[in-house]
Amino acid sequence: MNKFAILLSLALFSCAATSATHRTGAAIPSDAVVITQGGNFATVTAGGALSVTSSPGGTSPSVSTQIATVSGAVKASAATLYSAQCNNRNAANRWLHIDNLAAAPGGGTVPTLAPILEPAGGMVILGTDFFTTSGVAFSVGIAFGHSTTSGTYTAATAGDHDCTFLFQ
Repeated sequence: MNKFAILLSLALFSCAATSATHRTGAAIPSDAVVITQGGNFATVTAGGALSVTSSPGGTSPSVSTQIATVSGAVKASAATLYSAQCNNRNAANRWLHIDNLAAAPGGGTVPTLAPILEPAGGMVILGTDFFTTSGVAFSVGIAFGHSTTSGTYTAATAGDHDCTFLFQ
């Protein structure tokens, strides 16, 4: 079991006996792990349910989950990306290309961002440490693609990757 899985298991275990209230006043389920970003927070329950809540007066961010999809548009118009969580089931390194596009990247597209996804179960979680609490603004749209190369987009194997994006 890797360190992330151990920490997540401990977090789920330690949350099971207590319940709490977030500073926004929203109830936090007793079986939840809480992830915060700026004034927003997400809860993930032991059953896998995801809920995103914003601070009073704020606007809730949107969640886009892409299962076994090699490329696509997270949002087809201007938006701000706050976090991304992706995994790679392939035996080779892959790169998560994040682009300022309204549609999936085509072959040869140079990415705006391209963090590496390590092989065979490798996972990358990009949050405020990478995007800052302000996120990264994309003027055209937010598109992604899993690539076999870092510098330009070369489509990876479909079905080998899953991603979840938090954007507004």
